[in-house]
Amino acid sequence: MSQQIVITGANGFIGHYLCHYLSEKNHTIIGLAHHLPTTHQHKIQYRAFDLANFASDVIPENTDIVIHTAYQFKNNLREGIDLNYKATKRLYDFSQQKKVKLFIYFSSFAATSESISAYGQSKYQTSNLFDLEKDLVIAPGLVIGNGGLFSRISAIIEQSKLIPLIGGGRQPLQYIDIQDLARIISNAIDHQIRGNYLLAHPSTIEMRDFYHEIAKSLHRKPVFIPINYFFSEMMFNLIQWLKLGLGFDKENFMGLKQMHEQQISPAEAIFHVQLKPLSEILSRIFKSGSRT
Repeated sequence: MSQQIVITGANGFIGHYLCHYLSEKNHTIIGLAHHLPTTHQHKIQYRAFDLANFASDVIPENTDIVIHTAYQFKNNLREGIDLNYKATKRLYDFSQQKKVKLFIYFSSFAATSESISAYGQSKYQTSNLFDLEKDLVIAPGLVIGNGGLFSRISAIIEQSKLIPLIGGGRQPLQYIDIQDLARIISNAIDHQIRGNYLLAHPSTIEMRDFYHEIAKSLHRKPVFIPINYFFSEMMFNLIQWLKLGLGFDKENFMGLKQMHEQQISPAEAIFHVQLKPLSEILSRIFKSGSRT
């Protein structure tokens, strides 16, 4: 059944993919984006959206579903936590006023009460806004596709001859394919699924092995250098002080430092989606040099 869906962060990695995927399912999609597309996008209505300043009209009348993927990073970490929390609460309150049937919030594996990263703290604090009897909170592992952190990692491995392995690369990585994530959202809409779910493939891989798999898929043979957390933190403090934009910052480091294997939700049983293994995902992404 076709529904009217508002998606925030419509020009971001996950939001952009969901806009196109759900529009192909014949839903009416309204994409809220900080930077509007310069070319016409078939089937998707785009509207300008700023987390720091928006009114209730960002959610049109007769909207059935709001999917909130937008997140704004700030140099002042406390300011970033405050901004994203208040913006999400405002958007959620507007959705209640407009009698939206389902609010879907994208959280993170990093969202715990013990998180040492500002991003994790922000996501944890914001996740507690929702009523899990009627709302849906999705916390995916590392989302693999043509964008986001995965693309930044891949670019570093492709372009560099020396790759540091922070903490020896022993962190347990849990991942999910962007295509599978979109199927989960679509099925959650169709089957009216509510609650809070951590989603990832059942198999966990150590970060160093994950990097090796990417390098192999890219036909690269970089040298991987283990670096302990003490020297890694010194390096990221220097990068932050010099304001170097390397695509991987101290917030990412803090997340790596605190990574641990988490109990995931069985996607096949709940959402009727069998998640693809890493080898199949990487084969699709890097096939013939294409990253789509």
